[in-house]
Amino acid sequence: PAKLARLVEGLASGSPLPLSVKIRLGVEDDKPALKLAEEIENAGASVLIVHGRTKEQRYTKSANWNLIGEIKSRSKIPIIGNGDI
Repeated sequence: PAKLARLVEGLASGSPLPLSVKIRLGVEDDKPALKLAEEIENAGASVLIVHGRTKEQRYTKSANWNLIGEIKSRSKIPIIGNGDI
């Protein structure tokens, strides 16, 4: 997460254009999602797109729309959720 935040900060500060970032909820579980979203926002992203599954889930389970909603409720930037389409 810290490496991603540094990358986002460098890209956001080095470009006059808005920066969008897309993430999954996590790799094996969704525990890092809230903190990661906060770090990405604080690093300067203008928009965050959240894929509602972990890497391990692939397409075997439904997207976690509740967690995407929680990320949205804590964020000041636009959050776009995706999955289950």
